[in-house]
Amino acid sequence: MFKKFSSSILLTLVLVMFASPVLAAWNSSTITLPRNGWWNSVDRAASGPTQQAKVTNPSYDVVSNVSNNSGTKLSSNKTHSSGKNTTVKHSSGAKKGDTLKGSFRSSVVNQKTNKVNLAWNP
Repeated sequence: MFKKFSSSILLTLVLVMFASPVLAAWNSSTITLPRNGWWNSVDRAASGPTQQAKVTNPSYDVVSNVSNNSGTKLSSNKTHSSGKNTTVKHSSGAKKGDTLKGSFRSSVVNQKTNKVNLAWNP
């Protein structure tokens, strides 16, 4: 009985350990980017020093970066090319639990409307 119980606990721990990276929290939304300026996501807790941003098939190039809750940019701008599904990594140097935002904008100011599906993994 105890041996079977121990095996069950061990199996559960192994499954949780391997499933954790798969269950990383992607936050996504379909939005229309403003023609001027940045669109910022809601604040999220960082999972570590590197974040990811994904843009699915934009009509025009999209630029992304990571900022803190006061708006200070923590990573360099990365471009998501038009017509492609692009995932990029941002090195923000944040510690686990720090409050971050994903920031996105169209690459050219005052261009046509750019409705995109954005996602980011803090």
